[in-house]
Amino acid sequence: MSGVRRTTSGRRRTIGSRQLQNRILVVCGAQETEKQYFESLRDEKKSSNVVVKIAVEVGSPLEVVRSTIKRRAQSQDDFEECWAVVDKDEFDLEPALKLAKENDIKVALSVPCFEYWLLLHFTVCNAEIANYRSLALRLKKHLPKYDKSRLDFKDYKDGVESAVARSEKRWESCCGKHLNPSTTVHEIVRRMS
Repeated sequence: MSGVRRTTSGRRRTIGSRQLQNRILVVCGAQETEKQYFESLRDEKKSSNVVVKIAVEVGSPLEVVRSTIKRRAQSQDDFEECWAVVDKDEFDLEPALKLAKENDIKVALSVPCFEYWLLLHFTVCNAEIANYRSLALRLKKHLPKYDKSRLDFKDYKDGVESAVARSEKRWESCCGKHLNPSTTVHEIVRRMS
């Protein structure tokens, strides 16, 4: 049976008898860690139904959202979903979240930073975390050789489902608010499966 599917760019894709691949654009707001994680996860999942394009835009959450909008507009791909992966750090999130909503960009946000998501692969953590340094110390209890610039996915591979479950539970306890700590990375990880 044939039909038409609309993409986030507003373009129409014909749906034929073969199964369509979902195309996801992921723009990461950090140079290495997030990019390495999502590339490895994509390669590990090897889902024939999902194609994930990963890009990097180092900057504030607002800059990452703007870059995601721009990349979607300039791309030849018809993306079903576009994601901005950002950290709270010291930034005001409201302008980025507002712009993302207005432009149908999904946001995978970590408070205070992405390392919280990584920590959830090993343990539950609901106590407030001051900053990246505090998180790095906690991660090193599980990965003594943790290095932000060299993420080895095999260290996290067996804990992905646990991280998703822990992240979802924490997000529910935060009532959908970006409290410290919290993350919505589980949402994009589910979509990549």
